[in-house]
Amino acid sequence: MPPRWMNFYGAPIGCQKGYASSMNRGYVPGSFYRGRALVAVDIADEDEPKAEAVDVGGLDPELRPKEEAWILQFDLYEGSEIVEFDALDNISGALKGNLNTTKEMHVELHVGAFIATSSKQAVKNGRCFWNEGVGPKKGETDIRLVLPSDVSQCPDVMIYLCRGKDRVSFKRIPFETVIEDGWLTPPRWVRLQEDKATDRLDEDVFPGSLLFAVRGGKAF
Repeated sequence: MPPRWMNFYGAPIGCQKGYASSMNRGYVPGSFYRGRALVAVDIADEDEPKAEAVDVGGLDPELRPKEEAWILQFDLYEGSEIVEFDALDNISGALKGNLNTTKEMHVELHVGAFIATSSKQAVKNGRCFWNEGVGPKKGETDIRLVLPSDVSQCPDVMIYLCRGKDRVSFKRIPFETVIEDGWLTPPRWVRLQEDKATDRLDEDVFPGSLLFAVRGGKAF
């Protein structure tokens, strides 16, 4: 296998026990991007193979995966069946060591180390409305990223429903899927899944759904 980027996923930083341990060991899909490594695989017959590290020297620049500029657009409309945190939740959270009195929710889009954040909106009767394009900063909707030309080597797009600093639930979308869908992708309802590594929801609480569109393509 020629040199290629391998992306790593696991539990959010600081989460190590319980379900988070299963994420970090690769037993279940991770909810958080944890970095990447440039690797190559070569198989050779050895009469007496040894398990040891071998210095492979520097990588020829010609063999390094090509990169190019990409553009993503994230249109966020509304949320449904969003949990409404109240005083009792704050008490329950405090007992778990998580004191968070915020009632407003926001959404984050992550691609690798890049993060775009929506505005914060109140939840009323399980509904939340944003109706905005989420970009690098207010007034900008184009998310410009330099990533591998081979989309299978690009980090997944991570969508998080957040309460303050807590990422309550998420959706993980392969970057390749976003590019294959193209620029005409319509908004659609997407059911989120609870981030069991952070465990901010009780077992009987629905993690919510979001109405959004993520579009992408090459920057020309």
